[in-house]
Amino acid sequence: MGLFSIPFVLVTITIIIVYGGIPSIFMPLMGDVAAFIIMITSIIISLLIHELSHIIVLINHGVSNISLCVSMRGAWGWLVKADVDPKMCNELILPFYSIGLGANLLLFLIFLIFYNLNPYLHIISVVNFWILLINGIPAPIIDGGRLFEVLLIKLRIEKHIENISIFILVVWLLLFIIRIFIL
Repeated sequence: MGLFSIPFVLVTITIIIVYGGIPSIFMPLMGDVAAFIIMITSIIISLLIHELSHIIVLINHGVSNISLCVSMRGAWGWLVKADVDPKMCNELILPFYSIGLGANLLLFLIFLIFYNLNPYLHIISVVNFWILLINGIPAPIIDGGRLFEVLLIKLRIEKHIENISIFILVVWLLLFIIRIFIL
């Protein structure tokens, strides 16, 4: 599921640019205090599930020196740190980075069915969508960037990572410019 998250994020950002805004399905209905409390609680629980999924991968591979941190420098947010040897790192890197994104994608899809049924449960879907979107962008430091790099290495085209990134940005810029002139 995590490997699917990178194309999902790229396609979703492209759709948002072409659409000219954020579709209502990706926005929570915030009309009262209960909705706000559900949103804050969903953010905390979704981030915790995301990070715990990283820890589960490490535990399943016998890694014992694991810590969960909250960082306010460099990469802001929660992160998992572990001491692993280089050989195990190569073995763990793909499942480690993909599982967190996969967890958020799965939660987004599960709670998406409540879009028209229950606005409070839809908030859980929206929160996971935005965590997935922000953390899934193929940029350095975050899971999406690391996963994107690993996938390009697996495809043996890592030497083109900069060109591929520039190509994606140019396509988004062109779509944005076209969208402006269509209005």
